[in-house]
Amino acid sequence: MNDREKAEKELKNTIFSKVHSDFKKCLWYTNDCKNPVIKAHSIQNSKILEKLAVNGKLIRLAYELNLESGPIPKFEDVGINKATTFTGLCSYHDELIFRDIEKKDINVDEPYHLILLAYRALLREFHSSLSLANHLQDIYEKSNELKLPQEWNEELLMMLPTMYILQSYLTYRYKHHFDKILTKSSFDQISNILISFPQNKTTIAVNSMFSPIDNFIKKEDKEEPKFIMLNVFPLDSQCYILFSFRTEHKDIVNEFLSPILQAKGKHQLYLISKLILQNCENFVINPEYFDSFSEGKKNAIIEYFFKNLHGNKIDYDDKELYLF
Repeated sequence: MNDREKAEKELKNTIFSKVHSDFKKCLWYTNDCKNPVIKAHSIQNSKILEKLAVNGKLIRLAYELNLESGPIPKFEDVGINKATTFTGLCSYHDELIFRDIEKKDINVDEPYHLILLAYRALLREFHSSLSLANHLQDIYEKSNELKLPQEWNEELLMMLPTMYILQSYLTYRYKHHFDKILTKSSFDQISNILISFPQNKTTIAVNSMFSPIDNFIKKEDKEEPKFIMLNVFPLDSQCYILFSFRTEHKDIVNEFLSPILQAKGKHQLYLISKLILQNCENFVINPEYFDSFSEGKKNAIIEYFFKNLHGNKIDYDDKELYLF
């Protein structure tokens, strides 16, 4: 093995190590918490995940890292204690922030409860963008340290860290506004759109955040980024779909969601299914419900998810994409 091959092997080992490591930082709004972090659930364990799990297991969409072909998406089993966790809070602040929906049942008629569900999605997305930016920057610095040739330092290792650093900044800006809303209890500054339908058996749960626009294009959107937080969860005999956003962005959000809001019944749920697969990777599926999927349906979901993995927003119709 020559020097270049040794360097490439070392960099590949670094990449795999970073992908499988946790970025650990408590995202309490003062940014000064030094407590050890925990694996906090972005989707509630006892109130939501337990309703979907079968023998302590759930199904999630993940991907296998392949440095030759790129990430390979796949369905996989995940234990209920590991599902939807992120290392972005210490135990004290996790309990402090979310105790109102942890100690009590979620009340969809209580605006504060809906805001807390949205805030979890925001924290999880902020943590995810920070983690990716941090890991990619470390990988890029490692490639420079190893003095690998230029092809190792091009788009993958140079552009991606910058992109995710910018994404982290946008998410930080949004979180900064949200933190002020929470600390001042200015709950009217967050709007919610709640859709529900009766459900005999649980199907999926979602906790995610995405943007209805490209926040990178206009200067005003970089300073005032627009996001939508999405939660899907079972409660009693209903399934709830919750869209949350800053009230001052209502016109932009309503325009983006208008096809969904104007649709009815199964067509509305079909459009929401596609929205989830286009924008969200933090969701889990009831294993018994998943077992009812044909191989064609599983492959169709994976393909649609993969085509939109990097924010491409590739859209087409396929009845197999229905998730409910």
